[in-house]
Amino acid sequence: MCTKGKVVSYFNVGSKKYIKYLFYVKNIKYYNETKVYPFKCKDGTNGCVGKKFTVVYSELDPSNCEINLGIYEKHRPNRLRLFNLD
Repeated sequence: MCTKGKVVSYFNVGSKKYIKYLFYVKNIKYYNETKVYPFKCKDGTNGCVGKKFTVVYSELDPSNCEINLGIYEKHRPNRLRLFNLD
């Protein structure tokens, strides 16, 4: 399944960068985070905070999810993730 999610923060854990994003499924709020390489959106926003992107999630367990950063996807290491959506 897919929905729109919003990047809510861009932060460091040691020397690594992460983004945290939120999305809703059936009026329930979910958060997740993912490691990224340092990047800015075209408008200069660090980590695209406040911007919306597609989130793919399991219908059985929406916490099993992944954000798709579109043209910024190259800033995510280990981008391949397999889902069992059955």
